[in-house]
Amino acid sequence: MPQAYYNAREGVKRLTTETGAGQWGSALAFAGAFFKLDVTVYMVKVSYEQKPYRRAMMETWGATVHASPTKLTNAGRGILAADPDSPGSLGIAISEAVEDAATHEDAKYSLGSVVNHVLLHQTVIGLEAKKQMEMAGEYPDVVIGCVGGGSNFAGLTYPFIADRLKGRQPHTRFIAAEPAACPTLTRGVLAYDFGDAVGMGPVVKMFTLGHSFIPDPIHAGGLRYHGDAPSLCMLVDHKVVEPRAYKHPSQRTQSAPLPKKQLPRGRQASGAPSCSAFRGTATSTCPPMTLTSPASWKTSRSHSRESTRRSNSCPESRR
Repeated sequence: MPQAYYNAREGVKRLTTETGAGQWGSALAFAGAFFKLDVTVYMVKVSYEQKPYRRAMMETWGATVHASPTKLTNAGRGILAADPDSPGSLGIAISEAVEDAATHEDAKYSLGSVVNHVLLHQTVIGLEAKKQMEMAGEYPDVVIGCVGGGSNFAGLTYPFIADRLKGRQPHTRFIAAEPAACPTLTRGVLAYDFGDAVGMGPVVKMFTLGHSFIPDPIHAGGLRYHGDAPSLCMLVDHKVVEPRAYKHPSQRTQSAPLPKKQLPRGRQASGAPSCSAFRGTATSTCPPMTLTSPASWKTSRSHSRESTRRSNSCPESRR
């Protein structure tokens, strides 16, 4: 609502955005209808196909929804030329939405995660949660949230994290849960990287798997992002937030070991990790992996985050 409100006040006619599973796209579509703005949503193709009712909801509120990558933008056409069967990713959808806005004077781009103002807007969730806990006369020992780009997790946890940083509740723990298919916080490199797939936007310091990394088409489409919010990454780096990567229960079957240096399906960014096995609350059960970065990156440090529970192999987790 805030982004739609401020854009409407400035006289903007149309907003472009990306969405994975469709929650953010639905929210902006509703806000656009409320403030009489046209909304164009680039929805990651695998989620577009998996979740037709999310698309129908956005269209009901007047948004135009495209399965990304599309042939409507240079970014999309380039991705499809390289891989006609690309399942898409949030990084690709961001590139298309940014290009659309940049090439049309009547449009502005509205980002759904990662950047500070989005995280700030989402903290209404955490503020409401704090008030509910106060009404119950309780305070949480552990606050847990899922992480894609970071806005959902930050929205819930940042008001509580403020209490911890101020010394009011020094023992509260914060656990960031991410999918093993896209283990950004647990296996990524802390580096300056692009937030979108083709490098149209600015670089930010975050844990990243590489902006060209395309995760497997898991059902949790909103969690398929190669990076994370810089402020959340800083909290992870300073050990305020504990990252954990989890496999879906249906993936917890015995798999064949992945041969060394083998990359899956040709959709792997150079040096980015494969979809590795993670078990329970163990952060990583695989040997450390060396992540290479483009020469333009200014890598501060690489985090392997090994668990004390090590497996003898690194199985490939795939549906």
